[in-house]
Amino acid sequence: MKTIKELVKEVNSIIPAFKGIIDGEGRLIAGSLCKDKPPENNELYPICINDNLIYYLYCRGAIAEDTIELLKLAINSSLLNTSNKKSKVQIIKSLMDNEIDLISLEAAEELLLSKNSFTLMWIQINEDEELLNLHHVIKESFKGDGYSTVVATLQGILIFIEGHKSKEKLLSKGKSIRDTVNSELYIDLRIGISNKYSRLKDFKKYFLETKEIVELGGVFYPEEHIYFAEDLKVEKLLYAIPKELKEKIFIELFYKEIYYNIEEEMLKTISVFIDNNLSMRDTAKALFIHRNTLAYRLDKINKELGLDLRSFKDALIFKISWLLKKSVQ
Repeated sequence: MKTIKELVKEVNSIIPAFKGIIDGEGRLIAGSLCKDKPPENNELYPICINDNLIYYLYCRGAIAEDTIELLKLAINSSLLNTSNKKSKVQIIKSLMDNEIDLISLEAAEELLLSKNSFTLMWIQINEDEELLNLHHVIKESFKGDGYSTVVATLQGILIFIEGHKSKEKLLSKGKSIRDTVNSELYIDLRIGISNKYSRLKDFKKYFLETKEIVELGGVFYPEEHIYFAEDLKVEKLLYAIPKELKEKIFIELFYKEIYYNIEEEMLKTISVFIDNNLSMRDTAKALFIHRNTLAYRLDKINKELGLDLRSFKDALIFKISWLLKKSVQ
């Protein structure tokens, strides 16, 4: 088996435009240029090994797609045999692809579960050309944190966070990442944060569920940007219902013209009231209004919608109907 350096040298002799390979972190793996990073005027072509492991071909000028596919096959074989010792990033990528045996799984748990639990954070991206810069910025934000591993994929960035972190700390970290990326790269990110897990056996399932959080959040709460799995349980249930059935349920059980013309103040009052577990005191405090003002608004909502939100049953009906409305639009 040729080493990756030997392979690159041989390919370069056949395809002079091909200059080398860098990994998902922008580091030079092999190439004819003795530099840590490829020149800015070179073309970068992402290739995905085993669906998640990212490398880039860098070239002077374009390379045909069929040539890239051939290179992918050769590089896949070479890269996966360069070392028997895997880093945390490599192990996580193997877990993401569900390609890890039981013996390796035990070793992975020893390495990744020293704090007995973990949380996943998924950062969705839509612009492939920003992946390298985005990965660099996010890695810098976790610099010095030995218990967080940043993994790049073609669809986004996965962050494996070891140990227990409170919801407040995770939210604060998510906001910090968004602010930094927005100011440096002008990208508006959406971030999904998983539940806490204690085993790696079903890691691929956890990974896919964490990716789904961003999709759910975008459907039901597009005005927000950071979503927690624990907050989207009802939304996940409704999202699993086929669209045609959701439309039928909404029209037959919940459809009212008022649902399409709710005033912003009324909608905010309803949202805050439900989020505060139907507490008059906490809702009035959150809205900075007197309890009598809140009572007046709730009476108005009852009159217009026919729902007394002080009743758990009516509050649940509104919550479900409003989520159905969002998901069928």
